[in-house]
Amino acid sequence: MSQGSFVAQPGYLDWRKFKANGVNLGSWFCLEYYMVPEFFATHGHGAKDEWALCKHQGANLGPILENHYKTFFSESDIDTFAAVGVNLLRIPTTYAAWIVAPGSPHYHGNQLQILKQVATYAIEKYDMHIVLDLHSLPGGVNWLEIGEAIGHGDWFYSETNLELSYQAVKAVIQFIQSSGHIGSYTLAPVNEAVDSKDLRTFGTDLALSPKAAEWLLRYFLGTMELVEAVNPNIPVMLQDSFKGEAFWAQQLPRSANVVIDTHHYYFAGRSLDMDSVPAFMVEDAKTARGTGSFPVLIGEWSLEAEFNNNLALRGPTFDAGRYLFDKYVQGSCFWAGKVLNSEKVHGEGAKRDYWSYFHLIKAGVIQPSDPSFKYE
Repeated sequence: MSQGSFVAQPGYLDWRKFKANGVNLGSWFCLEYYMVPEFFATHGHGAKDEWALCKHQGANLGPILENHYKTFFSESDIDTFAAVGVNLLRIPTTYAAWIVAPGSPHYHGNQLQILKQVATYAIEKYDMHIVLDLHSLPGGVNWLEIGEAIGHGDWFYSETNLELSYQAVKAVIQFIQSSGHIGSYTLAPVNEAVDSKDLRTFGTDLALSPKAAEWLLRYFLGTMELVEAVNPNIPVMLQDSFKGEAFWAQQLPRSANVVIDTHHYYFAGRSLDMDSVPAFMVEDAKTARGTGSFPVLIGEWSLEAEFNNNLALRGPTFDAGRYLFDKYVQGSCFWAGKVLNSEKVHGEGAKRDYWSYFHLIKAGVIQPSDPSFKYE
């Protein structure tokens, strides 16, 4: 089946032709406990998510988070990533970077000014493309810390939260339109929205019920309408909630300026040793293509396997993933730029050794792509 009929205009990204070699700047504007445990130990007062941390800090919150925003990623990190060929940055944010939601303790400060400074540097110096990712939405989209807070899942079926989400989308559109680099941005309106409370289903197509999928589709279509009304050339990245391109393709207009974001991990639920991961990457990459109606990005992946992690296998495994996701879909975006976690994994090493792009570069694991490399 042919891909969608949307034709990218000059100066805008054509996701059907672009090949992403990307990295997620996670825990910059949307904190995750496992990625920055020392930050939570210092500032969290026992909190295990950003919502609770914000509540506990009260008046002290602003200076703490502003310092984090200014220091966690900077232009020098962009230089480091560019040196190994990175051409895409996916930047997760809470909705509070864009709007003030009633009753939410999430901090609304200078996130956008700091984000714009680093993004503009990446665009102007290295011609990187930026995905602005609304990682959380009011009410919570998946019962996890990344969706708003642990135990929050009331985004679904709430007209109030839907309207607040649209307000955040409008703020992202305005940011892009006034950025001075309109063609360098893609808008992603949500991440891993699922209604199942059973963690055993997370990462599978059982995590999103048919009823919740209808609600999510309504939000997708509403977001697309908002973007098209202002600038139809801005691509919209739809995270697939583990349903895959084929599920959404049949429900979206073929002419939509859309790219599907699908996530593949190997550290849980698949009983994999590290030496088995590349073979599974082959199948993940082939399956991700779906119907071929819309371009697909592997928007999150990492190196940790469930069992028998091996430091020496990190390089070959990374090279296989980067190659395969580039070959079969529109490339990939590694999770994540920095993971400051020294917790031991099964086998050799710590979380940081398998999840932190920055540390993988410094260790010599990630190198510029070798054009002669192949994996089948």
